[in-house]
Amino acid sequence: MQEHKGFLLLCLLFGLGLCAATYQEQGGGSMVGALMLVLLIGLMGLALLLVALIRVLKRADLPWPQRLVPLASWAVPLLVSYSLSSYLTRLDRVPN
Repeated sequence: MQEHKGFLLLCLLFGLGLCAATYQEQGGGSMVGALMLVLLIGLMGLALLLVALIRVLKRADLPWPQRLVPLASWAVPLLVSYSLSSYLTRLDRVPN
């Protein structure tokens, strides 16, 4: 796990940024600010995906469960952000 420590930290920051962008989008914040934030986070996510795939393919000395840690750590923030978005959308649709 030590070899993945920096990558896991970047994935955590990616997830926090995704959640912040989702919350800002659902909260009705500035359209331009939200677009810039989503664009920046999207590019960061794409770069992290490429790094995760390269790490999975290059680390042939590790067993498969350990090789898939970067890919799983990249996918978990996406699932959390999707869950947050669904929850906030459901809260918006509940009649008061």
